[in-house]
Amino acid sequence: MIRRPSRPWRFLIWTGSAACVLHLLAWLISLFWLFGYDGDTRHVAFNRGRLVIALYPASAIGEGWTLSRVDFQLWFWPTYGWNRSLDLTVWTIPLWMPLLGFAVPTIWFWVRERRRPSGHSQSCGYNLTGDVTGRCSEWGTEVEGNQ
Repeated sequence: MIRRPSRPWRFLIWTGSAACVLHLLAWLISLFWLFGYDGDTRHVAFNRGRLVIALYPASAIGEGWTLSRVDFQLWFWPTYGWNRSLDLTVWTIPLWMPLLGFAVPTIWFWVRERRRPSGHSQSCGYNLTGDVTGRCSEWGTEVEGNQ
């Protein structure tokens, strides 16, 4: 019998996987397109593989969603900028950094659920307690060290 992950673990596994896929998709799109929102005093956008957050005084840009084509360029490190004369503050965060926050735990959840407890077939998870044949009775694969 194959051991199924508990409901909370399945939720974490699939939620983390979906977050990684969506995040990766946003990163790929942002390499060629700028998409974001311009507010009265803020700008939040995905642009060239990074998240850009800009705070500035009331501007003439206007509010609304932005979508425009950009030249391909990768940014690997976060930046911070402040211009006193314009009262402009800009933060950029490369999207690979938050992706690690989703990917590392998600990979750990997947690996944790793939491990079979001792006394079980490592190929299918069948319980081999008391089996002395050295073979999985479900699939016939050789079993080492489970007796």
